[in-house]
Amino acid sequence: MTDTLLTVRQVAQRLGVSQRSVWKMLASGRIPQAARLGRSRRWRESDIATFIRTGCDMGQFEAERTAERAMTGCEGQETNRRDYAG
Repeated sequence: MTDTLLTVRQVAQRLGVSQRSVWKMLASGRIPQAARLGRSRRWRESDIATFIRTGCDMGQFEAERTAERAMTGCEGQETNRRDYAG
């Protein structure tokens, strides 16, 4: 399964906030982590869609991601969303 990677501009548009707000939210842990690709940051489209679907609540987002991993048989595997290149 391929997952589109979103730029900060695209994330900001989907959340209805400024790009600066996205950076502040990321720094404070209020949005899903972004992957580092060189000097760039990218978010999985599915992570942002899940985040929006759960009412932009990180607690609900994490609970849903955990449930998704359990359903796919990946509950014991930690994924490092910061390293897509690897």
